[in-house]
This record gives sequence, structure tokens and C-alpha cells, in this order.
Amino acid sequence: MARAALLVAWAATTAATNGTLTRQDFRYTYLLGDVVPFEGKPRCVAYDAAALAKLDYDQVCLRKYSTGCTWPKLPGQTSAKLPGPGMYCDPVLIQTGCKHCATNSMYNYFKTHPQIAVNLKKPLKLAHLEFTAANRLRTLYRTFFKPQGATPTFPVDVSENVLMEPLATLRNIPINFPKVKALVHLRKPLDRDMSLVYTTEPEVYHGIFLKDLKSGDFKKRWDREAHCYADHVEELRRVLGPGKVLVAETQRLFWHRDEVFDEILKFAGLPPFSLKLPKVVSCKAERYKGTYAGCYSGASRVAAKTHAIFDKLPYAKKCRRRLELLVRDKTLFDHYDPDAAAAP
Repeated sequence: MARAALLVAWAATTAATNGTLTRQDFRYTYLLGDVVPFEGKPRCVAYDAAALAKLDYDQVCLRKYSTGCTWPKLPGQTSAKLPGPGMYCDPVLIQTGCKHCATNSMYNYFKTHPQIAVNLKKPLKLAHLEFTAANRLRTLYRTFFKPQGATPTFPVDVSENVLMEPLATLRNIPINFPKVKALVHLRKPLDRDMSLVYTTEPEVYHGIFLKDLKSGDFKKRWDREAHCYADHVEELRRVLGPGKVLVAETQRLFWHRDEVFDEILKFAGLPPFSLKLPKVVSCKAERYKGTYAGCYSGASRVAAKTHAIFDKLPYAKKCRRRLELLVRDKTLFDHYDPDAAAAP
């Protein structure tokens, strides 16, 4: 598609999906700001074979991915070792993490949308790096998404855990992509820790938690995982600006998947889409065990007695208060069900 035709098609699509959205429009997620700014179309650039041949894909692919990289074959291509020439665009949305917070589920939800092009490799984790003409990272980054075809697609970067990267690097995201918005997954650190140790049994995890709390291993995991990401969420809000960061709490995503996904699409200016998926999401820990009981529920799998001990930890209380202030909701990790609360 010619650049002019692509931009016209994009403008028509985004105009239909971008009204004036305010904080009140987000019932199942949290907008960090009062109004979602309308950003318009992202930047798109056409690359020919000569420009792509200058990029060192081998270095990136072999360093980051044990299986290397494979791109979709385009008409006329004999190999899929390199991306094909075409029109490539900046992302409209970056999912920044955190890990063990249903990022894999969200990646698969985005993949089902016919007008969304997700990154061909996950995690990509390039958007926060410094892009220069010399390192050609901008060109390399764009070509990890499918090129534009007859129907315009919207690149969405599901990078999984940008929140684990050095805090100072987050300022590069709006420099690299001035129009991009960010999606943050948050989950009560105790539920995430249960996933990190790959168990789904409440009593088993309670024993692990008590042992690791005594030995100091739990605090080590907490520190390694950047506490509860309050610093990173606050910095993302600061560098991107008001209304350009949306927070999805994981247990609410499990409970209200379709509603949360709908709000994410509206926030990013993406066309509406019904997932039409069964309401079962396999927990990561269960995938490793080989069982698939599913965790599509708003209820925490951590035992109440484990929550009671964790909630009294001074560093946990401090971090929770910071996040609650950021999203303006003191029930952030209480697994609150708005539908149940509204029932007579």
C-alpha cells in the first residue's frame, strides 16, 4: 500500500476508536491521568533490501534468542532469515511488564486481533535503549513487526519486562516513540512470588514462604524483582506524560478478561475486537507441572494466613501504599469484584 493510502486508512480507523476518554471510562483498569491524549498515527518508514542488509540481525538474534530469528516470507522472498522490504511503523502500545503478571496471556490476546501486529520475538526489550543513526536500532526494532499490507495493522510491543530494566533508561521510550502509550501489569507481590517459585498449592507455598522469609531468600527475590515496581511505574508516568500509562491488575484480568482487554484497546486507540476464547487461562506454574486446572478467577491462590504475614512486612506495606497512591485506589490488591459490589 502506498504511504498516502496507508495514512488515510489509519486515520479513519483511529478516528472511529478514539473519542475523548477520561479516567471514568476505565472501570476495570487504571488510567494514570485524567484524560487519554489523542496521539494520531505513528511514524512509518519504507525500507528497501539494501537498508535492511546493513543491520546485524545475527548479533541480536543469537544473543537474545537461542533459536535465532525467523521472519514471515514475503512474496518474492526465497529466505526468511531477514525481514523483507516494506513499510514498517512505530508501535502504538508497549506492554512493559511485569513478568508473572499474565503478560503471556496478554501476548496471545493481542495476537488474535487481526489488526494488531505483535513483535515476532518475545521479549523484545529494545524500546528503552538509546536509538542513534550509528547503531541503527530504530530500523532493527521496527522490522521485528510485520510490514504494512493492504489492511493497516497496528504494531504492539509485548516486551514482557521492561520494568526490570535500569530506571534511567525509561526516558528513552518517549524519545524513540513520541506517540506511544504504555500498558503496565501489576500483581500483588505475594501472588507473583508464588508464580516465581512455580507452585500452585497454597500449603506448599506457605511452607516455602516461611522458610525463605527466615533465611532472607524472600527479601532477596523482592529486591531482585525491583520491589513492587513503584519506582518504574512512577517514572513511566513522568516521562510519558499524563494519560499515557494504563495499569491492569492481574487478578482482575483473570476475572474480567474481556472487559479489561476492551479497555486496553480503547486506551491505545485500537479497533474493538471480541476474543471469543474459552474462559480458562492456564497458570504458568501448571504448564510446567503438565496440568491445566486453569486460573481464570479473581481469587488468590495464596492462603489467607500467608497473606496475613506478608501484609505486615514494613517494606511490603510501604510499596503497596505507593502503588495505591499512583492508581488512586486503596483496594488495588484486594481482588475487588466491581460486579459483585454492584449487585443488589
